[in-house]
Amino acid sequence: MRQRKNKTVGNSPSNRLKDPIKAAEDYGIDIPMLTANLNRTPAERIRETSDCTRFV
Repeated sequence: MRQRKNKTVGNSPSNRLKDPIKAAEDYGIDIPMLTANLNRTPAERIRETSDCTRFV
């Protein structure tokens, strides 16, 4: 019979991040920019995106 290796799966307590914001920053996500975008309405985000694409 084959033996299974014990792996942590899903959201088990040992697999959760202690500080998800710090982990996101370490991964390279710009937290202030993300926060600013989340404070905008969807229409404002679309308008800003279309303004940026006109520039390119």
